[in-house]
Amino acid sequence: MNRTEILKKMAPIFMPVTKVKADTLLSGYLFNSDNDHFIQVETPKGKRMVNNCSEDYTVISNREIMVPFVDELLKTYTGMDVQVKQRKDAQFYVDFHLPGKQFKVVKKDDIIPRMRIQNSYNGRVKYAIELGFLRLVCTNGMTVPAGFHGKIKMMHTPGAGEGLALKKSMEMLDTFIKSAPEIMAPYLKLSEQPVSNIEERIAEIIENTKFPKRQAEEVLARVNHEMALLKQPATDWLIYNGFNYQLNHNEAINTMEHKKDKIDESILLHLLGN
Repeated sequence: MNRTEILKKMAPIFMPVTKVKADTLLSGYLFNSDNDHFIQVETPKGKRMVNNCSEDYTVISNREIMVPFVDELLKTYTGMDVQVKQRKDAQFYVDFHLPGKQFKVVKKDDIIPRMRIQNSYNGRVKYAIELGFLRLVCTNGMTVPAGFHGKIKMMHTPGAGEGLALKKSMEMLDTFIKSAPEIMAPYLKLSEQPVSNIEERIAEIIENTKFPKRQAEEVLARVNHEMALLKQPATDWLIYNGFNYQLNHNEAINTMEHKKDKIDESILLHLLGN
């Protein structure tokens, strides 16, 4: 995708956002200093109040954060794609899929680097940048195995929008790409761990994580589908991706994205025996 196409895809999260004094909207009320302002987002359906905060709270717009990343990443990744998710006009997750550097787990099963930027206007999610992988066979975003701390968190301060996060993130991405073969080692380990009873393995993981029990049948169906698609026997790699697919694509799992990432990580760690 080119710059114009990417920004068009991101347009739904570029809604104007402002901080307004609470007493200009609710006259006749008194406010404490820690809640005397509102964060207002201008949505297509009208103005929405998404946060109550103090005068010191600095809101950084998605446009201010995202556009510099788009421009910087396009210098290297000309075929870059982007996926945008949002929750209640207040929490935002943007995944940049970075082609050009593919890594193979098993035959017909490649992954590419992925950079995620998250931001919120309601304070529920900290402005953060993290790295992971995208599995091409089913466009799953995956947790980075333990050992590489590919995440930068920044508070809502003026300095956060002045290039520091961009500089640190590009440095982190460079390290991530160079270290990818060893970062991938746990995935390769999972691909070498055979599973004799798929149903029991799925039940065990659900029992030891916060993955919703009602989606067990969906996980099983996905594992069987991938075994046929890739012509591979059952392994912990396919078990992991059976769960991961549901976290990425199953609309019945109505959980915030950063909480899905935590569940994904717990499943990965359990399969690795940690």
